[in-house]
Amino acid sequence: MKFIKWIAIVVVVAVSGYASWRYFDSASVNAEITADSIVFVHLEQDPYKGVAAQKAIAAMNKWLAANQNGWKTKCSDLTSEMEFYNPGIPSLSVKLSQNSVKLELNNRTYCRDLPNDQLGLVESLRAPLAEGKQLAEKEEKTAKEKEAKKEQDRIANLPACNFERNEKIAFENKAKKEDQLVVKVVGKPCYKATYSIEIKNPSGKSLYSYKADFKQHTAMQWDDDALAAEAARIVNETGSSKGWPTTGQLPKNPLSVREEVDQIVKVSNSKYSQLRKQNLPVFHHLTGYESWKYLVFDPDLGKAIVLIEGGE
Repeated sequence: MKFIKWIAIVVVVAVSGYASWRYFDSASVNAEITADSIVFVHLEQDPYKGVAAQKAIAAMNKWLAANQNGWKTKCSDLTSEMEFYNPGIPSLSVKLSQNSVKLELNNRTYCRDLPNDQLGLVESLRAPLAEGKQLAEKEEKTAKEKEAKKEQDRIANLPACNFERNEKIAFENKAKKEDQLVVKVVGKPCYKATYSIEIKNPSGKSLYSYKADFKQHTAMQWDDDALAAEAARIVNETGSSKGWPTTGQLPKNPLSVREEVDQIVKVSNSKYSQLRKQNLPVFHHLTGYESWKYLVFDPDLGKAIVLIEGGE
């Protein structure tokens, strides 16, 4: 609901021998008072809805109870009456003629003679509505604050990820599974977890390591209830060669690597052919939710190298 700052300007203009007062504000509400009648133009602000309407009507009832002097509950029909109608509060209307004002609220009718202080009457009728609006805005603000706190608590209580896989693999030594693979997704909440990979040989030397934010490796929504299950899946699938367990099973022509998906061979053609002949174990892992890499341990260089990169 918009917060509306009322601005009142009274302009006195001589029109055809009688005075005309026009009442304006920033919400495009005006009441024109002439020698013959008062015309109320309906509020063109955000209409009162729900709680706001209830609060405004309650405030109007309270105002009527405190301002009984001059108001009657038995009213005769007004001649040449003009109606003020707020579409946001269909149970409220105000009808005025040259000498009288009639207020209809929740099927109850109140009327009184039009006082000399006509602008004061206009303001007094609007005051309880403004009070109701303020109460509604306060209540709405409180409700929003509660909702925000509820969301903060929900985020704070999102589950953690604590997945780890330890396994012996063949990497440096292609003939024997003696290198230690450790894959982890650890962090609380899960969307803030870290994804890490470490491969060490039997002597404890690091052959390969990788560390990045886990969330970048999945397109799943950060607060999805299934995010932890996705983390577990990635941990379990890390290292899978995706169809190429060894370099000997790679296509003979390196250009064929790009046939099915967007992949780039990161070594020269001669090196590619050499690695194929050596039939080395291939290690695969994600680097993003649409990107990945294939690694091998190059015995000639004595270190792990990137053989193929794929994705965006």
